[in-house]
Amino acid sequence: GTQAEQDKDDEKARKKAQHDLEKSWMDRLQLISVIATFFASAEAQMLSITTPSQGDSSPVIQQISNAGFTSAFVFHSFAAMLSFFAAFVLVRYQVHEAKRETDENERGAEKQQVWSSDPHLVIRRVGHRRQEPPVNVLHKFHSVCVYITVVGFIMAAIGIICFVWAQQPRSVGIFTSVCVGVCALTGLVVACTNSKDIEAS
Repeated sequence: GTQAEQDKDDEKARKKAQHDLEKSWMDRLQLISVIATFFASAEAQMLSITTPSQGDSSPVIQQISNAGFTSAFVFHSFAAMLSFFAAFVLVRYQVHEAKRETDENERGAEKQQVWSSDPHLVIRRVGHRRQEPPVNVLHKFHSVCVYITVVGFIMAAIGIICFVWAQQPRSVGIFTSVCVGVCALTGLVVACTNSKDIEAS
């Protein structure tokens, strides 16, 4: 009786840990999808503003600005689609495991009604466990989405700087470039500090 209760408690703890892991990955993928979608919409609006009416006759710096916003839009749109696909992979895994557990429970209930001399039936039923979530696949999807999103941020920053230099006075361009540099440097310092803290812990 005590061993059976311990086994049940262990199984409940394992299922809860697995559920928390799945929820954590789903939250990550949804977050990056929302962020990428938001920036893609912002960059599409910027393109409607920065795209000149005269086409190729625009200054080179204006063309660089448009190229930056266009590439950022592509990167963020692709990151949003890729994170959605990864979330779909996780949902498919959850549905598959839920269906398999339902089938196992139904077969187990039928076996309890029929006496059998084969003890391996009980061992197979008790020993059934869910497959582990596809963490490796999700991690690869998430890493690619993060890298693509960061590249999109860089392209958007280039587009902003070039647009300001093309449309605003030189003093405004200098000040905007300094602001972008401060933001990038601050983000880099915070990221490096957090990575060191995580490794230390």
